[in-house]
Amino acid sequence: MAKAVKVSEEKKVSKRVESTNSDEYITLSLKGLSLPWAILLGVIIFTAGISSALYFGLKSQSAATPNLPGDSVPTFAASEFSEVSLAFKDGPRKGSENAKVVIVEFSDLACPYCQKFHMETYPTLVSEYIEKGNVALVYKHYPLAFHNPAATEAAKASYCVETLYSDEKMFAFIDQFFVNLGTVTQNASGTVNLVDKEFTGLFTKVGVDANRIKNCMKTAEASDRVERDIAELTEFQNDIVAKGLSQGLGTPSFVIGTIKNGRLEGRLIEGAYPLVAFQNVIEEQLNKK
Repeated sequence: MAKAVKVSEEKKVSKRVESTNSDEYITLSLKGLSLPWAILLGVIIFTAGISSALYFGLKSQSAATPNLPGDSVPTFAASEFSEVSLAFKDGPRKGSENAKVVIVEFSDLACPYCQKFHMETYPTLVSEYIEKGNVALVYKHYPLAFHNPAATEAAKASYCVETLYSDEKMFAFIDQFFVNLGTVTQNASGTVNLVDKEFTGLFTKVGVDANRIKNCMKTAEASDRVERDIAELTEFQNDIVAKGLSQGLGTPSFVIGTIKNGRLEGRLIEGAYPLVAFQNVIEEQLNKK
């Protein structure tokens, strides 16, 4: 098991560091935007890329770091992330039903920062924690409006792969979608569309029947599943915003903790933070009595 960086957790830190690196740890969110702004941002995001100039309208999660003399490198101590409590509702799971620590991920398949997490951090979490039975990940859909229709349609497809085949196939589909995000989606006039040929090809790659999946995607059950996930995150968001623990959630967002009396008690990570941030929170939760 990879060792998390050992850092002091004596003091909870709320200081924000303004990064000079364009590779910030960002979640995408539409909180507070009118429709015209959301459409405009959608065009900018997928034609020019996201830069620090897009802070307006995007909830940027810059790395928090202890205010220690001479220390300019973020440590991502577990204590830097807010303690939260989420009403736990199971879903498609990767990992053991008996895992001590559970990660609930709220994600958008058309989100570049969700892709970043799945390409850079997720594989190590799988090999070092999930496959060893210590951690399980439960996946929830939160398609953002300016990534539609692709985000919602991809979420429906994911649900259909899960319900018609298995959780394992669903995670394989998600993996393939993120790997091929640049070719399977296409920006057009403020919307994000699926490229049908490339999208259909993903089903072949994961060994499921494309016609069955596409027929399932048209059903009310597929839409209802996505709406339930959205409602779950919205309820959680309203609770933590009211408590001053967040300014509003975007994607990706993670609650990492242990389940007690039907609630996931742990910490909130908002954004595609580096691997060490997840390791530190996971290690803390594994060591909880």
